Amino acid sequence: MGASPRVAEMDEFADLEAEFADDKPQVDMEFVKSLVMSVEYEGLDHGMFITDYRKLWTPIHKISLVLFGILFIPLFGLGVFMIIAGTNKGPIMQDTEIIEAKVYLGEQHAVVSYSMIDEDIGSLAYYPVESGSFIKIERRSWGTDNGTHESVEHLLCSGSEKILLLESRSDSGIKADRKVILELSRLANLPIR
Repeated sequence: MGASPRVAEMDEFADLEAEFADDKPQVDMEFVKSLVMSVEYEGLDHGMFITDYRKLWTPIHKISLVLFGILFIPLFGLGVFMIIAGTNKGPIMQDTEIIEAKVYLGEQHAVVSYSMIDEDIGSLAYYPVESGSFIKIERRSWGTDNGTHESVEHLLCSGSEKILLLESRSDSGIKADRKVILELSRLANLPIR
């Protein structure tokens, strides 16, 4: 019996995927994980933190969320989300450190975005900065009854990818992000457009 047309289609896409995979350089994610652990425990010598959010969740925070969640279940099921938020932050009876960060690594000339719960890496993304890359600033304004508001996004345009570096909606946030982007531009030798 001959192969069905559907099977032949799947083989055609497999060849196309293999061709695209050959075009993109492969990154050893174990190496990237070791870089992240090095940044967290030894510090960052050649690079900078673009964003760095750290929060220590104590047992009191987690238990409070679960208890209030139980009370708020009748209120449109809102309590379910509170219970999930209280229980997905590591063991309830232990302190848990939550880290979300974006880091520019000068030696690798790359941006790494990661999140960690204690010593476990939850998400990890590695973006090499290719030649011809630049930082793009996108501004959006909108009006409401309370006046005009502005949002500013700073994107790293590297090859065909656009990576969100920072996003701000307040005047103080926009000014603080501007300082970070200017430092990143200087350190990584990236023009701002």
